[in-house]
Amino acid sequence: MLLQLLLGEGIQINNVLYEHLESYIAKLEEMGVRMTISEDSIFVEKQTGLKAIQIKTSPYPGFATDLQQPITPLLLTAAGRGRIVDTIYEKRVNHVPELAKMGATISTLNDHIIYEGPNQLTGIQCESDGSSSWCGFSDRRSHGFWNNRNYKCGIHPSRVFRYYS
Repeated sequence: MLLQLLLGEGIQINNVLYEHLESYIAKLEEMGVRMTISEDSIFVEKQTGLKAIQIKTSPYPGFATDLQQPITPLLLTAAGRGRIVDTIYEKRVNHVPELAKMGATISTLNDHIIYEGPNQLTGIQCESDGSSSWCGFSDRRSHGFWNNRNYKCGIHPSRVFRYYS
């Protein structure tokens, strides 16, 4: 869903358990993401005019800490200033310097992430030390590569591809 939001095309996602994603969907709606939620599917429309929000992670049913890194690139496309506070893994900010190198207005203050957008990211060669970080670099508007142990991801303006080395 995050990749679709970054790519800007509408998409239907089937076999969704809404109750497992309720806090995540609530944050997307707060940003202004337009979607139609059915019994077991979600249709996410093409997006424009997203606004910055505040995110604070917490145990289920709160906003999942594992979604903090992957949602960051989407937040960087939104207009305004926002903050991400990870209450589970306070030190989970290693992706911030890499996004800043890509041109994002993003920084950390006392292990909180502060961002301002919208941003236009550019590709770089970067590395990630966390498997959940890969999505953070999968914006088609970026051109670059990163590697995570034996996993590499290439980013091209028109497609995202991945492979194992």
